Amino acid sequence: MKKVILLFLLLCVTPLIGIQAQIKWPAGKKAAVMLTYDDGLESQRRYVIPQLEAHHFHGTFFLYGAYVKSNDIPQWRAISKRGHELGNHSIYHPCMDSKADTMSAHCRSLDCYSVSEILNEITIMNSFLSAIDGKTEHSYAYPCGQFMAGNEDYSAPLLEKGVTKFARIGSSDGVISNLDSINFSKVPTFVATTGCKAEAIINYVKQAI
Repeated sequence: MKKVILLFLLLCVTPLIGIQAQIKWPAGKKAAVMLTYDDGLESQRRYVIPQLEAHHFHGTFFLYGAYVKSNDIPQWRAISKRGHELGNHSIYHPCMDSKADTMSAHCRSLDCYSVSEILNEITIMNSFLSAIDGKTEHSYAYPCGQFMAGNEDYSAPLLEKGVTKFARIGSSDGVISNLDSINFSKVPTFVATTGCKAEAIINYVKQAI
């Protein structure tokens, strides 16, 4: 039964692991697992959230503004009130695109952004999220796991300017084993893509414990 539950909850999600170092986990727990989902897809509302709630779990859902429709807002507001976290995934979900027309005023490739422009977009998205969930702070996930705006790394300025206190990248070098070494502007993840096996995610959790 436990294997079946883990399969439903962990297959093709992105868990973020933080393990015991200097933190004293509550109630004798040994590790924490954060389940995160990108883009705010309708399928997440229809399938993922009911599965999580059936087992008393909460998730973090990174929304990007251009994808959120007006009739989605009441649903995300209700989801937030039930204990799920709404995260920032920018407004236009910019990624690097070698085929983009960098001279176009409508270019949405990260090649076309300056650091100040991407930070401004994320800040505006924070305000949009605040209007939905009433919270003043939101975590951030890099679209496509990329953090270069033009030729500059915008991860450090994200934290330095107070845009967010935590930003999730899209790859991992392993579990977090030392809290002193965490770079909160590039927190690693286990990326569970299509075809990911439950066993791989379960083993990742076991490493954390």
